[in-house]
Amino acid sequence: MAAKKFSMNSVLRFRKQQEDIFKQRYIEKQQKEAKVSAVLQGLQEEQSQLASTLAEKQNRGIIASDLARYDERIVYIRQQIEITRNELKRKQEAVEKARKALLEKSKEHKALETLKEKQDKAWLAFLNKKEALMLDEIAVLRHGRVNNNNN
Repeated sequence: MAAKKFSMNSVLRFRKQQEDIFKQRYIEKQQKEAKVSAVLQGLQEEQSQLASTLAEKQNRGIIASDLARYDERIVYIRQQIEITRNELKRKQEAVEKARKALLEKSKEHKALETLKEKQDKAWLAFLNKKEALMLDEIAVLRHGRVNNNNN
């Protein structure tokens, strides 16, 4: 009986490992994006609190040096917000790039699984045909012996 020529198992295992690596990279990039997003949210909340505190103090009266410090802090926070927004945008782009790479690896793995299934079905059909031919041959031989014994 002919041996199966090629097994896709090692290739599939390798592709699955690659897919898992890309999935891990995607998750890491999502986590980094989430951290930057949390930092941005914190900065925005701080800016809002500073603005409301400043408005409240201005209504009650504030000395010029305190006003200058609040203004400096608000300007600094605005700069940090802009820097963090840019960083968040880069992280989002990295997440999208990682998502596309993961999707590509998943498609490759799925395509190879489909190919393996087709090869396995073809191999099984070959074996079934071979078995049917052997059974037919055995039946012919048996029938020939029965006819020879009857003569």
